[in-house]
Amino acid sequence: MIKVLLVDDNDALREALAEALDDRGIVVVGQAIDGKAGCRAAVELEPDVVVMDIRMPDMSGPDATAWLGSRRPGIRVVGLTAYDDEALREAMERAGASDVLVKGASIRQIVDAIASAGSVPR
Repeated sequence: MIKVLLVDDNDALREALAEALDDRGIVVVGQAIDGKAGCRAAVELEPDVVVMDIRMPDMSGPDATAWLGSRRPGIRVVGLTAYDDEALREAMERAGASDVLVKGASIRQIVDAIASAGSVPR
């Protein structure tokens, strides 16, 4: 069982993704609307994987990913972005994300990225 935290400022996307993951046996332990709230929730809920939007108000995905990596290195991050931009992808990877997907990715691709990240030993 993989525990996931969803961090995205788009409520509809978070809800749809939570439902789709639940239908596939992935447990969504929480949701957050921005990077700062996501970091707090990750510390409190201890998910295996955080699905993190790259562009958010208050704290960006790369900043939140780096923060988590320095304080909770066992938590893996999968970046999710609306923009197919190499600079954004590289920023997330430098921050420590295990994978970065475009929001247009299929649910299968997202599930595979979560499963791959979640299978890495803590």
